[in-house]
Amino acid sequence: MRVFVNCSPARVAPWLLAIAIAIAADPVDAASGDYPADPSGDVEWPWSDWAPAKIETIMEKFNAARAQDPTISVDLVIEYTQDEWDALSDNQKGLYLSNKERVDRGIAPYAAVAKQVSDVAQDYATYLYEVEQTLTHRPSEATWTGSGRDASSCCSPSNRLAAALGNEKEFFRFSENLAWTSAGDPSRFPEPVAYSVYAWIYDDAGSGWGHRHFSLAELNDNAGEANVEGLLGFGVARGAAGTYTVMNVADEAAGWDHTSDSNLILWSSMVGGNSGANGDAPASDPSPSTNEKIEEAFEDTGEAIEDSANVVKETGDGGLLAAVVIVFATLLIGFAMWQHALLDPEGCSARVLKAAVGAERFRAAHEAPRSWRRCSCLIPPAPAEEEEQARKRRGFFGLFRGGKDAREEDKRKEEEAKEARGGGLFGLFRGGKDAREEDKRKEEEAKEARGGGLFGLFRGGKDAREEDKRKEEEAKEASGGGLFGRSRV
Repeated sequence: MRVFVNCSPARVAPWLLAIAIAIAADPVDAASGDYPADPSGDVEWPWSDWAPAKIETIMEKFNAARAQDPTISVDLVIEYTQDEWDALSDNQKGLYLSNKERVDRGIAPYAAVAKQVSDVAQDYATYLYEVEQTLTHRPSEATWTGSGRDASSCCSPSNRLAAALGNEKEFFRFSENLAWTSAGDPSRFPEPVAYSVYAWIYDDAGSGWGHRHFSLAELNDNAGEANVEGLLGFGVARGAAGTYTVMNVADEAAGWDHTSDSNLILWSSMVGGNSGANGDAPASDPSPSTNEKIEEAFEDTGEAIEDSANVVKETGDGGLLAAVVIVFATLLIGFAMWQHALLDPEGCSARVLKAAVGAERFRAAHEAPRSWRRCSCLIPPAPAEEEEQARKRRGFFGLFRGGKDAREEDKRKEEEAKEARGGGLFGLFRGGKDAREEDKRKEEEAKEARGGGLFGLFRGGKDAREEDKRKEEEAKEASGGGLFGRSRV
């Protein structure tokens, strides 16, 4: 099992995309043109070939990977015998292999292994093995000081290097590479530095090639001889808990003395160390020394993101969390599009939204100030009169008619229509109190006119009977009475 961690502060920008990538995998360094292109994929060095690792095996593995890397066209040739190679320290092997990868690509080699940088790397490898027992660029201050280390060197790689080098260190966007393997026995894993240098450059797709970017990044060539720049240091700690490998690099200031005892190993002292970068490797732009605080802030943020990414990878929940973050980022982007469309109704965001919901609905939505402007960070609040005019057409985000005033108006119109038609069941029959009273009045008038009777078939009512009786008396008087009116008396 192997785990790699690379410290790169530039991977934090742009912040939205960097967070999504960091949780899905390891953080990816933001490309800036100061390192070669990435290969198409990993070329693994299988654990079964870790031992025995003779120089022939090392060259074979590196050259197999180089054959698939378009940024390099020559084979690695280790210019040492096996006995000479075995006698080299981890720092000497690391400087040699790192610089062969750089020089063969036309990149300026590191100038030296500096004692200050080497001590930082070795101490941190020991700390990871003895205290943390996991990979992290940024331990907590309590854990760091609790291990007997000084708080002044806590807690990022930049802090550790600054405590060791002081003002003899310039700004450099990279600081540290870490690696761990479960094999701690030298017989099983005899070349931890050679294997780590290989994996950081050729087997790093899972980390977005961030370790490769660090290993092959150019530095500001302003110290010592031309075409050599950078102070390097390796640290290795191994045992039953596995093997921890640390690589630190610092860009030395222009006044750095390369002849001092602080330089444990000069590149020029190594076999083949007289080969530079063919004199044509461009140097990266220097950053002012006043940027040290900015460097630390970026680095701290990048390390925090990276440590979170490693925890996610170890727990196996990376895919789920990545999906959540991507969905959240998508929603933020969508909201930004709405804001942009509101600010510029003729812009590209507005055209997209018009295609999605229709031009008329978009226009209605855009003209609904309250619904839009209260959730807008770009547009000031609408004037009161404009607010009042928009209330009747606002509805759901202005896309549909609605609001209290519109509902009250519709209710009022419905009542007027009901009064006009007189009510009744669903308006099919005349109804309502006024209509019923009017019908009752007309019915009484008709009854009076016809005099009543059964269903109006016969004349009836008190007045009609009295009138009939009166007429009957008058007729009797006229006929003179008698039996059946036949004789007059």
